[in-house]
Amino acid sequence: MRRQRAICLFCRHTLNSQSRNASVSTPFAARRWLAQSSEPYILSRLVIDLDAVDNEQVQKFEDMPKEEQENQLGLTPPAQRIPSETKIEPPAQEAVLPLRAIRPEPPDLLSYALLGDPVLSMEPQKNTPRNINLQQLFKSRMIQPQDTLEEKIIQLTLGFTTNPLERLEAAGFTSMKKKKIIMHDLSLNNRFPVLRRLIGRLSTTTEGCELLLQRNSKAIINGIKACRTWSHGHEYRAKVTSAMVLDMLNSFTLNVASRNLKIGSDLCLTALYYASKANNIPSVIRYLEMSREISCDWNHPAAVAALVSLQHNFVKELPFSYSWMAWKDDAFKRREIAKLITGWSLGDRPDKAVARKLSFAFNATPNLSAAPFTLYTRYILGLGEMGFHHGLWSEWQSHLEIARETTTPLFGSYLFAMAMVLAKEPERAQDILKVFSALATTEQKGEAHRFLSRLIQAHYEFHHLIPSQSILNCLNGGMPGDPAKAVLWLEKLLCVDYPKFVPITDLVVNFGTLEDRAGLLVMPSHGHNPIYFKPTGERTTPEEL
Repeated sequence: MRRQRAICLFCRHTLNSQSRNASVSTPFAARRWLAQSSEPYILSRLVIDLDAVDNEQVQKFEDMPKEEQENQLGLTPPAQRIPSETKIEPPAQEAVLPLRAIRPEPPDLLSYALLGDPVLSMEPQKNTPRNINLQQLFKSRMIQPQDTLEEKIIQLTLGFTTNPLERLEAAGFTSMKKKKIIMHDLSLNNRFPVLRRLIGRLSTTTEGCELLLQRNSKAIINGIKACRTWSHGHEYRAKVTSAMVLDMLNSFTLNVASRNLKIGSDLCLTALYYASKANNIPSVIRYLEMSREISCDWNHPAAVAALVSLQHNFVKELPFSYSWMAWKDDAFKRREIAKLITGWSLGDRPDKAVARKLSFAFNATPNLSAAPFTLYTRYILGLGEMGFHHGLWSEWQSHLEIARETTTPLFGSYLFAMAMVLAKEPERAQDILKVFSALATTEQKGEAHRFLSRLIQAHYEFHHLIPSQSILNCLNGGMPGDPAKAVLWLEKLLCVDYPKFVPITDLVVNFGTLEDRAGLLVMPSHGHNPIYFKPTGERTTPEEL
């Protein structure tokens, strides 16, 4: 059998590779093959057949592709060779935070960037909150002092996002909780600057205005009450005045109107109350006009309180929060307040040639019930406090036809009689009591007297007075049935012509004597100097506007 040179080279290479593999796997076999006494290598029958020149399955080594030649020889391309001195490192693992790692906030990162590592002192009183917070942050994120600056920054900022929306979601301010959070901040916040900024920012967009109007109008009202209650209960806090609240509500209503939206009835009446309490006439006119476009409940406590506040400002001659022109005197200003209350062009009396204009009386329904705190009841009672006896008599003439058709006519007669006594017209009060006193039953008189008793207590509240036990006993005793004696009984209890400029303190109204004269006496609860005294049976003449 003839052998070619290429075939022999191939066989020798095969022999060397087999012996090399055997030396690695089985050292004993390798020593046996390398020994001198070993037998010569004898090829198997299959190899001999493949070595035959005429065999079609045999391929010359030169005819093989270069890559196959390198594979047959056990050579690796240079690009795939791994240098022996090269160290194969495991793949880098991503940094993982501990389970209880504290989330860093922007102030923490800024504090670390400006001041560096936190250093805790051995003396606890010298440790600032900044050092303590950063030390806890470092400990929770397993940051060691020997770590490099880059490692510390990587570990601190791990999981920190700069996306503002993601920051809000991480803080819990998601779309689902947004409305609840806003309602919570509005209704439970007791700091007025925070409330004012929150309402101002939300009202800069249409979406924010709709959110405040549809769901959070009552939350705004509760927030205002909480701020005013908290500020008046703490001496070190700045008082939240009615003018401050009115400025905030005026800005809010302007933002709402600029987006073609309307405020609700509760918010409109609340703004009307603070406008009346602040004695801001233009704002009162504005919210009265705004109420015409909204279906408002004018017996709502806010509407009644707004009317009482305006009447109180008129009676006490309180200063205005609105800057008037210099040529407008106090009489002109008082007449403007009277117009807003009565709707009459003359202020204190109607003008037959001019219809009643927009006012509180324009919205008052002349229906009397057992509840004495309706808008109409407080309007009539306020006319007596203001001394408008002409207007009272005109209102009584209008009410007379309505009272005849009701089942409780004594309610109206007692109300107007009390208002006439306050307006210093006892004779007309007696005439009013004569109309229905003879027709009423004992049960009707009892209900009407309870109604009158609550009206008299409302009169004391109007002047910030506390009735004594003797006054309450007199009220429980009942008013005499005779009209003349009933008027004297009313004059005995009512503070007619009460002084205007009296400090609001703990004032008690009681029966007493002064200079050997009996009468109605008002004194401080912890004092002996009388503030007001009205002798029994003494009457004064009414004054004109």
